[in-house]
Amino acid sequence: MKHLLFILIATICFSCKPTESLKPQSSETLVIYMAADNDLKGNALLNVYDMVEGIKEDQKVVVFMDKGDKSSYMMALNKENGTN
Repeated sequence: MKHLLFILIATICFSCKPTESLKPQSSETLVIYMAADNDLKGNALLNVYDMVEGIKEDQKVVVFMDKGDKSSYMMALNKENGTN
């Protein structure tokens, strides 16, 4: 019984090796739907400009803006190298 316990403890202790910290392969994505088919459609684009200012470097934002007048927009916003 003691041998079995020793083998179990030795296996656990020597099987764990320190690994490098892994960086996530995919970044964060935020999807936003804007129903801008009302009298606030003028402010919707200003809101998108504000979103661009608040994006982190590792974050992507996809905005779908439904303007209601048979025109819709899909915009992909991201920040690369500190710029918008």
